[in-house]
Amino acid sequence: MNSPKEAQNKARGYLRLLKRADVIAFIHLLLDVLRPVRNLSLTLQNRKTTLADVHNKADVATAVLQQYQTSDGPLLSKFLEDKSCYKGESLTGNLNVESFRKTRTSLVSSLVEAIAKRYGDLKNNKTVASTHIANLENWPLYPDQQDDIEEFGVEEVGTLVEHFNNVLFDDNQESVSVD
Repeated sequence: MNSPKEAQNKARGYLRLLKRADVIAFIHLLLDVLRPVRNLSLTLQNRKTTLADVHNKADVATAVLQQYQTSDGPLLSKFLEDKSCYKGESLTGNLNVESFRKTRTSLVSSLVEAIAKRYGDLKNNKTVASTHIANLENWPLYPDQQDDIEEFGVEEVGTLVEHFNNVLFDDNQESVSVD
């Protein structure tokens, strides 16, 4: 067990870290980039989530993160307005913004690649990709999209029927061909 003196020294070390501008900037970066990842994770953990829901959340998370590759998120932007002080506390160290932004780009690129690798089948596997039609948010809604509604989902339904043909129809029924 740590002695009170060791615990005090450890606390002082943490305080010194938390007063560094680069550490506070990195914390703000993490707060920004982890929000879309958190939302995706919560969707995946929900028992009522469908594969179609995952399509949308993965797309949103990827789009937000791609935006953060080239621009600062809202929390980091606010912090960078005055990087010498945070919540009334003076910060130490000199934050090299250019170098920090390279770190941001690298971190966010890694997250985007990880999501693409983990959920690539949502786009790359034709059967899995076809399930996006199950989410009504993907359907054309507006009068100017009327032409789209007639063709919406035709190919995807065909793909799904073809894939699940043996499950949908038993041996006594005639299978469906999709033309």
